[in-house]
Amino acid sequence: MPTLVGNRVLDMIEKRRRQLGSGLKPDGTPITADIVEFEQSMAIDLMEFVAFQNIKSRAQLRGILTLDEAMTVYAALGEGWGSNGGWAASTDLATKVVITQLMGELLAQRV
Repeated sequence: MPTLVGNRVLDMIEKRRRQLGSGLKPDGTPITADIVEFEQSMAIDLMEFVAFQNIKSRAQLRGILTLDEAMTVYAALGEGWGSNGGWAASTDLATKVVITQLMGELLAQRV
């Protein structure tokens, strides 16, 4: 019987939500008003939106992401470039950070 693999993307998002919810940056310093500016910096343009969707799809086809993980990325991006800085309306800051980091890691692997 195959081993069940959890959704690593959701696990990373939950970890980041807890970290942001703590009010502390990873180095232990307090999160201040920088958070608003940081969230604005997570906006993606239409070219990035399309690139993120394509990278996600290639990673899933190559077995790097599971179908569930790819669908998590898809849901965060939405079906079309959205008004939430290019993300789906319900996508929070933690999710934006994790997906952006994931895209960087996948690009480094030349996915």
